[in-house]
Amino acid sequence: FFFVSIFFCLFSFGWTMAWIEKLRNLDERQELDLSGNEIDNDGCRELCRLLKMNTTITTLNISNNENILDRGCRSLCRLLKTNTTITTLDVSNSGFEDEECRALCEVLKTNRTITALDVSNNEWEDGECQVFCEALKTNTTITRLNISGNDFDAEGCQSLSEALKTNTTITALDVSNNYIGNRGCRTLCEVLKTNTTITTLDVCDNEIGGKGCRSLCEVLKTNTTITALDVGSNEFGPKGSRTLCEVLKTNTTITTLNISRNGFGADGSGWLCDGLKKNTTITTLNISNNEIGANGCREWCELLKTNTTITTLNISSNYLGAEGCRSLSEVLKTDTTITTLDVFSNDIGDDGCRELGKLLKTNMTVTTLNISSNRFTDDGCQSLCEALKTNTTITTLDVSGNTFGDDGCRWLCEVLKTNTTITTLDVFSYAVSIEWVDEVYQLLLQNKEAVKAEAAKQKSVDEELVGLATAMGYDRDLVRNLLQTRSVPDINSLLDLLKESEQTSSPVAPEEDNATKDFRWVLSVKYDTNEVEWEDGECQVFCEALKTN
Repeated sequence: FFFVSIFFCLFSFGWTMAWIEKLRNLDERQELDLSGNEIDNDGCRELCRLLKMNTTITTLNISNNENILDRGCRSLCRLLKTNTTITTLDVSNSGFEDEECRALCEVLKTNRTITALDVSNNEWEDGECQVFCEALKTNTTITRLNISGNDFDAEGCQSLSEALKTNTTITALDVSNNYIGNRGCRTLCEVLKTNTTITTLDVCDNEIGGKGCRSLCEVLKTNTTITALDVGSNEFGPKGSRTLCEVLKTNTTITTLNISRNGFGADGSGWLCDGLKKNTTITTLNISNNEIGANGCREWCELLKTNTTITTLNISSNYLGAEGCRSLSEVLKTDTTITTLDVFSNDIGDDGCRELGKLLKTNMTVTTLNISSNRFTDDGCQSLCEALKTNTTITTLDVSGNTFGDDGCRWLCEVLKTNTTITTLDVFSYAVSIEWVDEVYQLLLQNKEAVKAEAAKQKSVDEELVGLATAMGYDRDLVRNLLQTRSVPDINSLLDLLKESEQTSSPVAPEEDNATKDFRWVLSVKYDTNEVEWEDGECQVFCEALKTN
């Protein structure tokens, strides 16, 4: 669909009017992003006049416009009373304080269109939070709510919890960067004991300590709804990791877990790994900024030797050093599960970079790697590049913020000339000249075009293979599903795979008689050469196949 972004243009009211004139004639579904543009009351009024006539815009972002104030907010509220198309609204960091909050809440009590709402960073304290939560008690359409960064504490969380007792539509809730503390967390947990709709919960950076951690863990032992949990930047400490350990052993619904910045250290790592040894559901794990060091890293490496579910691991900012990086690299040489690895800011240096180079020569599963801000020089970069010459799986690589210079960047460029799988590469560094950064950019553009061309070619090949296999009596959907999961170079390879699938399911095609075998041979010739010069003999063979097809 059509997407309009006018992010951080910082235009005046006159510029706003100019854009409004351009937007009047848009007649297809759109997202409109006017964030960070210093829109004031008058600009907001004119924008709302336009949107009253528009029936296609479904996503409206007017965040970071602190000059809208009361009159602009009233214009927006009048629009929302009648608008039936806007489903996603972002008014974060827009200076919507007490009066603006009350006006917006009155609308939300009756609005039946908005499903995703972001009111974060508006400096709402307990009073504004209470007013907002009254609207939530009757609103039945909002499913995703971001109320983070609003300065409310346990009292505000009490109001939110009361609203959630009757609200049965919110599935994603973000209350991060507030001050709910242990008491607010306990109140929220009481609701979670009975709430069966919230699947994504973010309570990071809320001054939650050990007591709050225990309240949360007690709920998670029986909660079967939450699949994504963010408790980062709190104060759990090593004791909190011991409490979490018991939850991880039994919880079977959480697939995404962020426990970063909780001061677990090496001791806490042992408890967490013990819990995760029995966990088979978590696929995305963030343990960054926990000061685990090389000793704690060894605990995680022992876990990774047997874990087959974690696909995304963020272990950044943990003081791993070269020693921790060596332990991690040794484990990942044989790992076939992790596809995304983040070791940002671990001071691995050139020695650690060499260990990663050894890893990339054998690992065939990691596609995204972040090793930025790790203090490796041209020597470390050269070791990395030697591995990347033969690696065919990495598509996204971040080596920014290191200490290599133009020589290291030149080696990266040499890699990009032959390695066409890397399509995203960040080399930003004050030690690298702009000329080499531009060279990297140009080579990446070529790689992206090559990937697009290869994808188009493969799509054409797949369609041809589907047609050929279907002509031979195989189920079209079965063939398509197989091609989505496997790379198949030719018709013979496809037929072999289809035969294998028949051994574990009901047959989808008859046994091949001689005519069909001849047909199969002819098709393989057509596919392999893209040229067919059939004379009478080949035509006769083909027609024999058609008699039974």
